[in-house]
Amino acid sequence: MGEVYRARDPRIDRDVAIKILPADCAVNAERLSRFTLEAKTTGSLNHPNLLVIFDLGTHEDTPYLVTELLEGETLRERMSHGAVSPRKAIEWATQIAEGVAAAHEKGVIHRDIKPENIFVTPNGRLKLLDFGLAKLIADDPSVAGDDDTFMRNTSPGVTLGTPGYMAPEQVRGQSIDEHADIFALGIVLAELAAGYHPFIRATRVETMGAILNADPMLPDSLPAGLVRILEHMLAKDVISRFQSMQDVAFALNLLAGSHSSAELLPPARATSTETPTREFRTLTLRRGSILNARFSPDGNVFYSAAWEGNPVEMFLAHPGHVEAMPIGAPGMQLLAIAPGGDLAVSLDRTFLGGWASIGTLARMRHSGGAPRKLHERVVDADFSPDGKQMAIIKLADDGAFVVECPVGRALRRSDGWLSRIRFSRDGTRLAFMNHPWFGDDAGHPVVIDLEGREVMAPDAICATTSGLAWSPDG
Repeated sequence: MGEVYRARDPRIDRDVAIKILPADCAVNAERLSRFTLEAKTTGSLNHPNLLVIFDLGTHEDTPYLVTELLEGETLRERMSHGAVSPRKAIEWATQIAEGVAAAHEKGVIHRDIKPENIFVTPNGRLKLLDFGLAKLIADDPSVAGDDDTFMRNTSPGVTLGTPGYMAPEQVRGQSIDEHADIFALGIVLAELAAGYHPFIRATRVETMGAILNADPMLPDSLPAGLVRILEHMLAKDVISRFQSMQDVAFALNLLAGSHSSAELLPPARATSTETPTREFRTLTLRRGSILNARFSPDGNVFYSAAWEGNPVEMFLAHPGHVEAMPIGAPGMQLLAIAPGGDLAVSLDRTFLGGWASIGTLARMRHSGGAPRKLHERVVDADFSPDGKQMAIIKLADDGAFVVECPVGRALRRSDGWLSRIRFSRDGTRLAFMNHPWFGDDAGHPVVIDLEGREVMAPDAICATTSGLAWSPDG
């Protein structure tokens, strides 16, 4: 929609780029409107991965904008050489995700993320270009004017964007939000790592049909961690996608910072049945209390801790490293991790007396984002090995502590209090701690089957009990 020239700015002695509308286009109200919108939108943003705009104006009735001059090539030109390594694909996608997240914070959706609109500089910096299809999602007078043509073009039922890089809702002409940019970046990331478009078909119409109805085509050689992120970005339903571009950048940063070789290497086939040697490594060095810790499916460790008198927080740690990344909001406690990586967490935890406490059970993505509240007054929870159901301990209205599995079906009640529920590895039994005296952590483990029948309950009561886990052999 414009012509771009290289120029010299003598005032500050630097080369710049000047973008103008051609004379035959400057009289077109729609193109002039979109050009003006791009200038205002780009000028409102400030991020190292977004094109910097220096000036805009009109000269002899020709609108222009002055931007930084970029040396290098478009991502499309770079991709013509084939796929890049998973690590490089993740690094580049992270840069774009962080730039787009900054735009989203200003209320701007790009709506046209594609390799042609991404520039790679010689030093490896990526820059996102062309906000000409941008849609403002916030009422910010410093960004948007009162442009009827622009608003009309973003109404539901009008499809704008580039075929092949549209989200399903964009293909349908529905109203879109930042989730459309997440989907488009997912396509670009898949294309970088795989070397081909994940929905490509013989024609544009068939490609758009695949975006609506088909699963992405991803090679088996991609690392499992990258596949999980791509599936999350390319979900058809916006509710199942990452909830913000900041979440995408966060997940990519976690994957890039993973020190587990399995995260960034293709899945390996087992070559031995020997029992692995168990190693123990220090993951924390701070002073405080650790409340719960679980392995994630990818071998990292999530845990809850209250460090140095601060409120409880949830952290993600990589084995072998003592630096951990905080996850979620302060006060959130980890309860369990599903086979797919989702977290069961406890919100607004309240102590009932002694060691007993309850909170609101919620579920959240392992990559972060807003937790989805499920049940109130829950002591503890765990996922079944197949992830299809949950077992919980809750405080009933009559004051009794109840084991439920599935949620809503009571298997055991206690007048004391119960804690630490865990599914067996085969999913046929539940173990939990029974504390006969309310508020006292003295107790013993109990094992029941899924009909509530007692399988094991030692007579001896330990003076103090905390923590419970199943060994691999049951």
